[in-house]
Amino acid sequence: MHVSYNQALALKELKYKGSCIYYTDSTNQSFVYNFESHPDDFISYCGGSVVPAPLKSELNKWFLKTHGLAFCYEPVLNEDYKFDFYIYVETTGEKVKVIRSEFNDEAESLCIDKMIELCKEE
Repeated sequence: MHVSYNQALALKELKYKGSCIYYTDSTNQSFVYNFESHPDDFISYCGGSVVPAPLKSELNKWFLKTHGLAFCYEPVLNEDYKFDFYIYVETTGEKVKVIRSEFNDEAESLCIDKMIELCKEE
């Protein structure tokens, strides 16, 4: 699904610019939807109180294109429903392990948090 409120704020700091239909309202941390207007027009219409909250799949593409990072996962042999989640670093080909878990939103969110952390360290 889409990123959390805190992740959306961190992405704003990283200058995330991308299309998205989900936004988080900074006044009450609720999510609002924009299906009709251009993102900049929508943000202006809301008085600047909304922050883009992209889908995790959209964000993964943006991280790869902009920062050379992407989260990926691989099934763990002989462990039903378990996956190793990694951050792939394009420049070195390195895979940084984040967590071994069942496939769920929490594991993906941990990967996004790790990519945000790596970008802030640059």
